[in-house]
Amino acid sequence: MNKLCYAFFIFFSSIAFAQEEAPDISSDVEEEAIIEFTDGTQLEGYAIIQHKGWGEQHDMIKFRLTSDGKADLWDETMCTGVFIKHEGIQHEYKYVTMARFDLHPRLLKVFSEGSVMLYGDVTIDDRTFSMKPKILEKTARNGNTRSEKGDYGYTEGVTFYLKSERDAYPVKLWSLLSWKKKAKDYFKDCPELIEKIESKEFTSKNIPEMVDFYNNTCGE
Repeated sequence: MNKLCYAFFIFFSSIAFAQEEAPDISSDVEEEAIIEFTDGTQLEGYAIIQHKGWGEQHDMIKFRLTSDGKADLWDETMCTGVFIKHEGIQHEYKYVTMARFDLHPRLLKVFSEGSVMLYGDVTIDDRTFSMKPKILEKTARNGNTRSEKGDYGYTEGVTFYLKSERDAYPVKLWSLLSWKKKAKDYFKDCPELIEKIESKEFTSKNIPEMVDFYNNTCGE
């Protein structure tokens, strides 16, 4: 299905339900975005990521073609992910299957691309969030997540996952083992990177830069 067909689909869906007032999905303001469908088709519009469900989380994309148009919810059955622009910077989120028996893949932020992909599971207190322009001052570690300076208007934590062709599913970088031991084991084929981990040039505070280094230096 091409881009034009998707546009007509959304347009006529809006007409079909015009006589019935649809419930407001969220009061948050969406960002400029490009949604990508499973056939490679892309549509520009406005989007926000929403987390649904209190059991196994179901990540969905609330998308509209125009800022004042009707919003529709999309998930992994039709989409591969979404690009969301925040403060002039485009952030990519992709659906990633986390484990064999999961009902739904997660919508993870792409931090590094190459022979090793670095994904981040961005978590906050509220179940629904938007990318709002606010810089948080506090940086700290918390359990299996690392809080960082957030762009989202909420205290943001990121759990990082690595995935290469040898991995059936993403590998969580944090574990009960020390962070250094986990990273050194995963990147054992890259002596240059191991040296930088040992010297503390790469630590838990600059994981994306570490994976970029691997992809540029030791990746295929």
